[in-house]
Amino acid sequence: MGHGGQAITTPVTWNVVKLDEKTGKPSPTGSAQTAAVFKSDLPTGHYQVLAQSQGTAVKQTIFVGQSPVAENIVLGIAHVSVQLITSRGRTPLKEQVDWQLFTYQKGETENGTLVDKETGPIARFSVPGGGYVVRAKYKDMTADLVMPLNSGQTYDYIINLYAGYAKFSALANKQPVKQKVTYQIVRVQPDDKGKFKLVAEKVGAAPDAMLREGNYLVIARYGKLWGTEKLSVQNGQTSSVKVTLREGLGAPELALAAQ
Repeated sequence: MGHGGQAITTPVTWNVVKLDEKTGKPSPTGSAQTAAVFKSDLPTGHYQVLAQSQGTAVKQTIFVGQSPVAENIVLGIAHVSVQLITSRGRTPLKEQVDWQLFTYQKGETENGTLVDKETGPIARFSVPGGGYVVRAKYKDMTADLVMPLNSGQTYDYIINLYAGYAKFSALANKQPVKQKVTYQIVRVQPDDKGKFKLVAEKVGAAPDAMLREGNYLVIARYGKLWGTEKLSVQNGQTSSVKVTLREGLGAPELALAAQ
């Protein structure tokens, strides 16, 4: 019970099922026992172990080979897996996502202590019960999810970025600019110093970007020319933005780029 704790001597309810080597799915039948220690002769392969005791439960995957296997299963911790979708109706991403897990205090999602981090399509964490924030970073987007976790439970979460797409183009003297233009996507409202927070930056004659649903300001720059245009991004939708460039003073200033 718990990391570093003593072995449980009272009966534990065990259910051990073999996993399909191709699909990873558990078999509909398995080996069930009620004892402090699970003992069995099992064919070689991967198995899912479900242990339940004193109102808590935990799942763990083990591998059984030719030699005898002894595994310690730790109760009293929470297991969580998290995946990411870009918008409603989409399947979970198979690309790399940067994941961070922070402690959580009510109303303070930004001030937690970093507990763990992973990189991959799926994040898997095993932690003591409590409140946590999982942060997913994908391309130019960041999404947070608050997770209350109970010890001994297993959780599966999917974070929706509610993302849409934007396509950019620019005009100068009423003619399309076919050279590389720098497009800076910023928060609509500037900070108390009048500077805008950068969300993403794209360079090209007609680049595009995936952005979280919301309202933005697009700042386009080409040499001494600049211009701005508002942008509204909708979940799963594509928006086109055409910015008219002009020469002169007054171009918006940027605050530090988003981390």
